[in-house]
Amino acid sequence: MRERKPAGLRELADTTNLRPGQHAEIETLLLQKLQIILEGPPGSGKTFIARLFGRYFTGNPLGGDADERLQIVQFHQSYSYEDFIEGIRPRTNESGQVEYRVEDGIFKRLCRLAADERNRDKRFVLIVDEINRAAK
Repeated sequence: MRERKPAGLRELADTTNLRPGQHAEIETLLLQKLQIILEGPPGSGKTFIARLFGRYFTGNPLGGDADERLQIVQFHQSYSYEDFIEGIRPRTNESGQVEYRVEDGIFKRLCRLAADERNRDKRFVLIVDEINRAAK
């Protein structure tokens, strides 16, 4: 399998139609603050830009499958703490009995991966789409 090269700033700018300076500003803010929130009206391209920037920032190509260092979750009214952090999940064991196990959510799985000694010099991104729709 041929390895695809990571996206560069010029390719990102060409794909998103933003100026390279705008992406550099997003990168600087993210490195300083460790989080950013893109705001704007529906349909203005926030998710599109976040996904592509996340690929660039983690060293993934802009097309195809991204590796596990980039995770995307979409919040909605029924998305809960148990889904995001950790929760009890019913599972059927080999005997056909239902067991309840504590399982990590997407946030804990990504944090555990990022904390791994082998990943110390890698970047990780979690994109939370529709953060305003989380249950209150």
